[in-house]
Amino acid sequence: MSERQALPLRSGAAQADELPVERGIIRQAAMWAARIQAGAGQQDQESCCRWRAADPRHEIAWQRVTGLGMMLQDNLRAAGAPHVREVLGRAQHKAARRGLLRGVAGGLALAGIWYGAGPARQASAVWLADAGSGPGERRVLELDDGTLLYLNTRSAVDVQYSASVRSVTLLQGEILIETAVDQQGRPFLLHTASGILQPVGTRFVVRERSGQRYDLTVMEGAVDWRPLQSEAGAAVRVRAGESLSFGQQGPVSPVGAASRNAAAWEHGMLVADNLPLGHFLEELGRYRSGWLHCDPAIAGLPVVGVFSVEDTEASLLLLSQILPVRVRRRSRFWITVEPLSG
Repeated sequence: MSERQALPLRSGAAQADELPVERGIIRQAAMWAARIQAGAGQQDQESCCRWRAADPRHEIAWQRVTGLGMMLQDNLRAAGAPHVREVLGRAQHKAARRGLLRGVAGGLALAGIWYGAGPARQASAVWLADAGSGPGERRVLELDDGTLLYLNTRSAVDVQYSASVRSVTLLQGEILIETAVDQQGRPFLLHTASGILQPVGTRFVVRERSGQRYDLTVMEGAVDWRPLQSEAGAAVRVRAGESLSFGQQGPVSPVGAASRNAAAWEHGMLVADNLPLGHFLEELGRYRSGWLHCDPAIAGLPVVGVFSVEDTEASLLLLSQILPVRVRRRSRFWITVEPLSG
């Protein structure tokens, strides 16, 4: 069963959304969607098809759940690469001396505005960054060698190419990098506050965590991590399908298996597989402005499903259909998720 086959009834979605479906069935649909998104085998896919066909309510629930996730991927494919690969404009104060970016089509969204209340280092670094993204924004930066930098929400980078090296610095947030072969043979380096990454023909994600800790996930090729004060033999190689968490003191844990959904945000999705509700809301909150709070009494409830990071309001609505919770809105920017019986 392909992802395109998951949307056979979208023309009747408006009528389907009007029909009541029990929360238990919605939750079953969310669990099936998460399993399929995580790379289920043929047997699971066939079982999912049988479950959908067993009851009309199952198909309605499936449409509601997957309409927030898999439909986004279909829309991205239909849009085509020229539209999906939005090219960021260069910062005017650096354009004259760098000239690294292609296809300047829109202005650069400087991100310091929404970090003004944070530490001075973060605010100034983001404000002066070559490229940044605001809450809920996902952008793509194409460098002049063809390398692509995908910026997730609330992220910022600096870019410095010279005759001998291609250098990118992650100042804030999370990026996905697809490196291109450089005609000049220059190495590509990604600098963080806790080490330097050198990819080997690869596609990988780096996310900043608290305390200057970072998560590296490699999808293709391999990436070598080195501490800032590099020594012979100090490099740690992370290969495709592996991940590494590291800080200023070195690796936080040994190289392990990568999450299959580490880059789901590239397609506008947040995939939850038994993710505690408190953690889920922290993740979803990265994609919206304001305060998204979880009542401690329900913070441990497991969340399973595929959710949209492009439409966080729709994701909150889906959450209230899957779990016994309610979404209380004191204002657009102040939302609390509470027990349904509270």
